[in-house]
Amino acid sequence: MTTNEFLEPYQAFVRYLQVQGYTKQSIQAYTSALKPFLKYLIEKDIRSFPGVDSETMLAYQDYVHGDLRSMTGKPASAQYQRRLLTVVHILYAYLTESGVVKTDPTAGLVLPQLARRDPREALTAEELRALYKACDTTTTPGYRDRTLFELLSAAGLWKNEVMRLKVCDVDVERGEVLVERNGKRRTIPLAKETAEIVGTYLDTHRVRLMDPLEPDHEYLLANDKGRKITQVFYQTFLRKYAEKARIRKKMHIGMFRNTFAMRLLTSEVPLRRIQQILGSEGDESEETMNDLRYVIEKIYVREE
Repeated sequence: MTTNEFLEPYQAFVRYLQVQGYTKQSIQAYTSALKPFLKYLIEKDIRSFPGVDSETMLAYQDYVHGDLRSMTGKPASAQYQRRLLTVVHILYAYLTESGVVKTDPTAGLVLPQLARRDPREALTAEELRALYKACDTTTTPGYRDRTLFELLSAAGLWKNEVMRLKVCDVDVERGEVLVERNGKRRTIPLAKETAEIVGTYLDTHRVRLMDPLEPDHEYLLANDKGRKITQVFYQTFLRKYAEKARIRKKMHIGMFRNTFAMRLLTSEVPLRRIQQILGSEGDESEETMNDLRYVIEKIYVREE
């Protein structure tokens, strides 16, 4: 169904879904729901995704609501209509974020609430830098916050992985952290700058935060009271820095991992390497770790 102009960005979108952890069944459902859209574009002699404007999208919306028929000849159900339009919206969110299209033509569509993993929920390099600069690293809490941003955005860790990190899980000299999720442990290489920031935090700032008499004293990061960071800490942390950095997007912790994955995809990193970095595969040979470290250095966002 796809023409040459559609094929490459279509395949990149499928790879994005794979990296984000969608199941094979979900990906099949998404690609199946895109087929009527691609067929519609070809019938309208539109041969590329950038060739779609908001007027075309509104016309497609009208087609889905009124003219589209099921295999039995009956009008498409409301649930199916929502699925078709939502998938197209998610596709263009990804295409906009990855630079394939300049503006999102689906912005004017009336859609149901999008899935939690909307690719739109990502940060630009400029927004990351603004968050970094908002941290007052002359203070211990500010340096702690800068370290937290680094682990989330430059290492792609899940929020719970960061919460559970202990001092013994970090090897600054080798530039690696050992994380655990769903009972599985894996080693993640760090960019040189990330390792340096974590090292300075350990050497200078952590002792000022962490009360050695607290039962949580073995954890890497601590709140202002010297205890392990929690979900509540994350909420306050994000509100504070979104305001300081003047970011208008609705912030949530998952945005940092989404951003990390998007940078991997747009840097043409092979899918297998992306899966290894994000934890889908467990090969931790020295050769693989060196390859992954090279990739992470390549996509690292420097503060400038």
